[in-house]
Amino acid sequence: MIENSDFVETDIPYDFQLPETHCLPEDKREEVRDWVLEWSMNQNVEQSLSTRTCEKCGVETYIAGLNCHACQAQSELCIITGWPVQSHLRMNVNHRSDLAANKDDWNKYLQHFQVDPWAGVLQTAGYLP
Repeated sequence: MIENSDFVETDIPYDFQLPETHCLPEDKREEVRDWVLEWSMNQNVEQSLSTRTCEKCGVETYIAGLNCHACQAQSELCIITGWPVQSHLRMNVNHRSDLAANKDDWNKYLQHFQVDPWAGVLQTAGYLP
């Protein structure tokens, strides 16, 4: 049984079936166990999920959640990060209103890869908002 109370006010799934077989060999599973234990015991690691303010109702909700747990307002998905698009950072990708990204994430992606991740074509610096 996995403790799931930390995920109640998020859209992180917690009620799902676990696989019957392992996908990693025993040595890798042991490495992961050690890493998780190390992080869970580290006093410098914040033991709570980060939050953001819902733009519709003003309630603090899970930072990466696309749905506000209080008002159920749905945020657009950033095509770069998968996180909610913040209205003050929103930009249309390739001038399409159905594809959005946070400007900072879009610019960081283009600085590194120089390719539009949606269209797969070179993106010129002149397009950067």
